[in-house]
Amino acid sequence: MFSCQYLQVMFRINFVVVILCLVMNRPYQFYYFVPLVSFWYTVMHVTLVLPPRITRPAHANSEASPFNYLYSIIKFIGLGGFITVLFLSEYNTTSLLYGMMFSLVYNALTQYSLINDQSNSNILSGRLALLVSFAATVFIASYTTMTVICTNKPDCNEIHPYVVWVPITGFIVLRNMVGILRTRYSSFFAWFGRISLELFVCQYHVWLAADTHGVLVLIPSYPVANVLVTSFIFICICHELHHITDVLTPFLVPNDSLRAVRNLSVFLFLLMAIGVHDGVF
Repeated sequence: MFSCQYLQVMFRINFVVVILCLVMNRPYQFYYFVPLVSFWYTVMHVTLVLPPRITRPAHANSEASPFNYLYSIIKFIGLGGFITVLFLSEYNTTSLLYGMMFSLVYNALTQYSLINDQSNSNILSGRLALLVSFAATVFIASYTTMTVICTNKPDCNEIHPYVVWVPITGFIVLRNMVGILRTRYSSFFAWFGRISLELFVCQYHVWLAADTHGVLVLIPSYPVANVLVTSFIFICICHELHHITDVLTPFLVPNDSLRAVRNLSVFLFLLMAIGVHDGVF
């Protein structure tokens, strides 16, 4: 059930955090975003690998049956019930379900050639494109209006899980509707996106200090110079950590299932030994 690809993704997500937990003596939950992403990625992986599946191995030539999409929707409904019962108080829990449903729809549209985003042409044409673009604009404008009107944070958090898909869907449609926009992107921001996980984790130890209750000061009395220097160091460290993770992933989590499980077992054994030494067990 847990493939090498799953283990590699989990390694990429958790490598820096685990090292920091051991070196800085921080609890795993201190970097709350990483445990959150790890948990929901695992939930998504388990849900998708359960039969029936809408994807096929690379060596298989057959396409998914239309009924498999229906079965997948049933699985997603079951996942939605699981999320509702256990995590009703969390305002980000439905984001996973929205993403999975959007991916399911996209996969079905591309499989049956209803859309083609591999070309430079527009996905839709004529009045239908104008209608969909107008609806997407209304989506974004409606959510923006709601954020302005809603001034009570608890009320906003209660509404958020049910409307978060509105601006996201609107942005995705507007971004990808026109071919000239869909086929172009900013290399600068794409580079920052690749190191976004490291940026989130390392901010606790480079930009901030005293467990996020203070700011790291290297140049006293010169706040602008201090921000420039610490930001440069911060970004360089994140870039290097991302590169190190990329280099170590194929060695520590190889594509061979037996070797990957062996390395995971060794890591868990060492982790238990450290826990026994520190009195955790």
